[in-house]
Amino acid sequence: MSFNLHPLINNGIKKGTDSFSGGSLHCHCKTSPVTVSLSSNVAHNHACGCSKCWKPSGAIFSIVAVVPRSSLSVSSGAN
Repeated sequence: MSFNLHPLINNGIKKGTDSFSGGSLHCHCKTSPVTVSLSSNVAHNHACGCSKCWKPSGAIFSIVAVVPRSSLSVSSGAN
């Protein structure tokens, strides 16, 4: 029996490049979208199905990337 969780997981999670120095991520909320800036590489990532991680409606898992707190800042939508 096989499961289709997410294309990034189904095809195998690929390690990022060591030269990645950060970037910006944003949500797709219509009002007050959140933008975060990363100033370092991701420590590790995983698929999480716990009840504490935010997931889109109907999703079983979320894909989580872990970064040091000192490398993350909220650029907009911090409320």
